[in-house]
Amino acid sequence: MQDIASVITAVATVLTVIIAFVSARIALKSYHDSMHRKKIENAVDLAHQYATEIIPDVFYIKNMFNIIDPKEEYDKAVNLESIFEFTPDEANKVMQDQSVKGVIDKLLVNVTAGHIFELRLRCSQSNSEVTQLKQIKDKLSPSEYNEYEKSLIKEYKQTCTNMANRLEWFAMNFIENAADEKSVYGSLHQTFLPFVLKLYFLITRINDKQTIITSRYYQNIVKLYQLWCTRYRTHDAKTKEIDDETVKRTTDHDAKTERIISKAEKRIMDHDAKTRKIISKVEEQITGREKELDNLRIALKQKLTEELKRELKSAIE
Repeated sequence: MQDIASVITAVATVLTVIIAFVSARIALKSYHDSMHRKKIENAVDLAHQYATEIIPDVFYIKNMFNIIDPKEEYDKAVNLESIFEFTPDEANKVMQDQSVKGVIDKLLVNVTAGHIFELRLRCSQSNSEVTQLKQIKDKLSPSEYNEYEKSLIKEYKQTCTNMANRLEWFAMNFIENAADEKSVYGSLHQTFLPFVLKLYFLITRINDKQTIITSRYYQNIVKLYQLWCTRYRTHDAKTKEIDDETVKRTTDHDAKTERIISKAEKRIMDHDAKTRKIISKVEEQITGREKELDNLRIALKQKLTEELKRELKSAIE
């Protein structure tokens, strides 16, 4: 009896352990699923905030570039293929292009009130706002207008800093795994990556003296850019590979089709030549027969004529 009781106790213990293990696995899976759903929900919320708070920044800085760099010299040098590290060496390499250096100097150092005033006009939401902006100079004294221009420049620089700060907070949520970046990559990378490129020199200049990576500013922006840029490049490379393979297959198919058509045309031409030979031979045979028939008709006519002559002569005699 004691042995049976011991066996029952052991079995019960094992079953208890198994049930506890299974329950723990179920609870852990439920926790992970819940966390994943929460991260997706956070990502959706961030996407909404991106649309309402950051997209206006994108258009703001894009308009500024359109004013200062209408030939898009900056975009030719600062693009997804050339920018990745956000280091002083990388920035200095890009700055060797004097046209790019001129654009950066205008954006960050030598920006004028005229540029910012034009920017405000472009970003105005209504005609009345445009009219008010154009009337400001007439309403202010020279000294007041001078202070107004200084305030425009100060406000512009603060706006650029605020844009970078908002984008840093946005990127931090994904880098610190508080939100699922893959859920919004497809919708947001088309504007996020070019926007970061527009802020490239703002980020690299402010970190120019920071030799310790952990002390650098806007590193969450940089990390999310590098993550999404790598994914974009990989996808772009795969897409190019697929396109190249498609072109190759199409070219091979076209070449094969061309060979088939050429072969078919040759057969048709050979068949036509053979047919023409047969027709020519038949025509020659027909012509020969016609000549034979003509000769036969002439011979018969002559023979009949001679017989008639003989009969007439015999009848006369």
